[in-house]
Amino acid sequence: MLIVRTVAAALLGLGVVFAAHAQPAPIVGPAGIRLVAVPAGAFQTSLGKVTLTEGYAIGVTEVTRAQWRAVMKAEPPGVGVDDLPVADVTYAQAVEFCKQLSEMGGGTFRLPTEAEWERACGGSSAAAARDGAHPPSATGNALGVHDAIGNVAEWCLDWWSEATPTEATDPRGPQHGTHRVVRGGSWQTPDATCATRGKELPEARRATIGFRVVRESGPLAVPPGIELVSLERAKQMFDEGSAIFVDARPYAEFVEGHIRGSMHCAVKYFGGATPAKVRQYLPGNAVIVYCHGQTCTDSFDVAVRLKALNLKIGPIYVLREGLPAWIKAGYPTDKGGEVGYQ
Repeated sequence: MLIVRTVAAALLGLGVVFAAHAQPAPIVGPAGIRLVAVPAGAFQTSLGKVTLTEGYAIGVTEVTRAQWRAVMKAEPPGVGVDDLPVADVTYAQAVEFCKQLSEMGGGTFRLPTEAEWERACGGSSAAAARDGAHPPSATGNALGVHDAIGNVAEWCLDWWSEATPTEATDPRGPQHGTHRVVRGGSWQTPDATCATRGKELPEARRATIGFRVVRESGPLAVPPGIELVSLERAKQMFDEGSAIFVDARPYAEFVEGHIRGSMHCAVKYFGGATPAKVRQYLPGNAVIVYCHGQTCTDSFDVAVRLKALNLKIGPIYVLREGLPAWIKAGYPTDKGGEVGYQ
């Protein structure tokens, strides 16, 4: 049975640390997993003062059932719809998922240490009372991390030790133990906070325990098969007519203004059959996908989905600076609906 203990120590200074850094832009990694960068630095946790000497990237959400299927090539444990967090996984299964994810390219993935988890959790709001796990929430904390508290508890890398406040640099817990750490509580944990921690046998399977991933330090990788394109090169390709531009933003925003001649194709259109216009116009062409820019990941989401269709589309680029930079440069835009792709 999950043993949950809420450490009384206040989470001092986390908001100050995070406020000192602009919120990093998430990026989509293998299997569509969104990551957000967490900077190195010293901060106060429920277990004492911790210094992390290297930054890292952590999953915006807990790993979902759909992501499990995409990485493991097998049905996820337990039951539920695709966008629920995967649960009923042992510690070893979570570690194996990270290994398989790493082999897909884009960096080295693993479970977060307890310190990394708590730093990423800082400023998260308590979850509303529920009678089960729920899909990813629409909003996250200042870093952009969603559902760290009270959806499913999350496996951490560390062996369990009693909560003794201390000061440490890059802590990873004891070298040996009998139980692994789980953090954040679940939908069954009343009054969970970022300080809520528990322990479980590594072989335990619980409907209340899932996990999220960490990507070790280094620049966040572009998804395999996708390339970034500079604003200048995108404009050159626009002038040459050598690429089709795809706007990944919501349609209401597309109508308000878009790169001239763009096709509209948002993430939500990939929930069922492939849009007919994608099959008709994109094969055999270079494609440049864009959205809001540095803080928008929809362009990566759409690019990954286009790549997965195996329609011989390509190369597929993402305009990382996005529409705002295009407009600022004075490049051609239009308003209204699509022209030529209906």
